[in-house]
Amino acid sequence: MVHPASPIRRSPTAAKGRAAARLQQATAPEAASERLQKALASAGLGSRREMEEWIAEGRVQVNGETATIGSKVGRTRILIYHKSEGEIVTRDDPKGRATVFDALPKLRGAKWISIGRLDYNTDGLMIFTTSGELANQLMHPRFEVEREYAVRTAPHNCKAALPRAARAPTAGIASSSRKAASAKCGGCSNTSA
Repeated sequence: MVHPASPIRRSPTAAKGRAAARLQQATAPEAASERLQKALASAGLGSRREMEEWIAEGRVQVNGETATIGSKVGRTRILIYHKSEGEIVTRDDPKGRATVFDALPKLRGAKWISIGRLDYNTDGLMIFTTSGELANQLMHPRFEVEREYAVRTAPHNCKAALPRAARAPTAGIASSSRKAASAKCGGCSNTSA
């Protein structure tokens, strides 16, 4: 007896049953929004019931407006990460070096966006977020976000370089146009850039 073809077509390698449900749950995007009281409780401000009371009393505002029970909020994640020397700030390095993204918590349905970057041989704090809008506001020059950097340099033992360094304190510091000034020591062949 020949059975007619089923109208439902599945890939022969597709998972079935509970395995398929677990796979779908594991790869499902995170909820774009969640109830405000749940988000506040998850942030550690109190229990969900207590947050509902705060909202009902009008003690909570979202974007300047008093929140109501059932209000939904988007979920933006922000992470401060200490980048070590020897890590590169890229998602995929053709040379196979360790990347900062390898060390960050894995996300479903979202991705980490770095706010700026640091060189391969530089260590320091970096900010990561899941919000493209926040990343743009922090990085784009039109928003004029002031940045401050602390730079530590190794001392140079050449006596001839000391007066020159005093006259040109910006030598070796990269400018906003990404061109580095260079300083050549007058008493030896050392050049810094």
